[in-house]
Amino acid sequence: MIDWKYQKVGLLNNIYDTRNWYQKSERDICHATKNYGGFIMFEAIRFEKLEDVRNNSKQIRGRKAEEYYFEKVGSQYLRGGSHEIRPEYNEYGVCDSYVYIYGKAEILRVYHNDIVQIMDIKTGKAVMNNLHRDFMWSVGHEKLRGGYILRRYYEDETQRGIYPLINGMAFSIDSNEPVTKYDVHCRSINRKKAKESWVANYSKWSAVLSMMKAIDDEGKVGEMVREIHKSHGFKYHDNFHWIESRPYRPLTPEHIEAVKKASKVSVFDEVVIACGAYDVPDNKLYKSYLNEVDDNFNTKIHPCENKYFPTNKYIKIVMRGEK
Repeated sequence: MIDWKYQKVGLLNNIYDTRNWYQKSERDICHATKNYGGFIMFEAIRFEKLEDVRNNSKQIRGRKAEEYYFEKVGSQYLRGGSHEIRPEYNEYGVCDSYVYIYGKAEILRVYHNDIVQIMDIKTGKAVMNNLHRDFMWSVGHEKLRGGYILRRYYEDETQRGIYPLINGMAFSIDSNEPVTKYDVHCRSINRKKAKESWVANYSKWSAVLSMMKAIDDEGKVGEMVREIHKSHGFKYHDNFHWIESRPYRPLTPEHIEAVKKASKVSVFDEVVIACGAYDVPDNKLYKSYLNEVDDNFNTKIHPCENKYFPTNKYIKIVMRGEK
């Protein structure tokens, strides 16, 4: 027999007492930080509601995993594909989370304490718009805010909010706030530092420029560039120059590590990978890389506690604890 008195489960860096939580009602689960004023994020997929689906629905036949159709939010049927949930059990055989599946993609995970974790924002964007209590919450994409965001509209400006939506982030339905803590860095280029970086690395760019002029054939240069990218894991379409997949996004730590690796081969390889251009290297792209790797920015930090951050051309979202 399990002694729940001393049994605790850690989820998302928070510790919760699991003793009899699965027997409590929604009112009992809620605590002093619960939002009682409406406009609740992800209200449609509270753990208790998913439990109700599992307890009152038949398991989908022919599936290896235990899965159930999740068809309605209130009285409205969900459209746009197959919506399913899959219960996950802890070591004691108790269901402590659900995975929300849209089509074949796992887009959300809902924990027993009503914490929702983002798993696939790109696939789940449209679905996530339908899972809130009302239309005060919406999911969108803004390039100048770093990508996908969760926005809260409200007449009172102090009640409005904008949060980044990144895979792995978690939000609390009860508090209407992110569990994952982050800081938004709004940056502007420090011209003095940027000039110093460019002067220090200009000899590399000059060597690459001389090589391209010597070849004097943009098609051949493009072919060389693509071959270099292929050696770093990029895949191209057979008949066109479209990229089918790439192992990293520009100006990420993975990209910077790839540049270090390329520098051991040749200066040309280093600059090509640094630029991230898929046909012909460009000095503007090389300068962007140097600014990022040398941190040639003036930065203003907006903590997540502000519940808002402005647009910014060089915006960077940093999870706390990351270097």
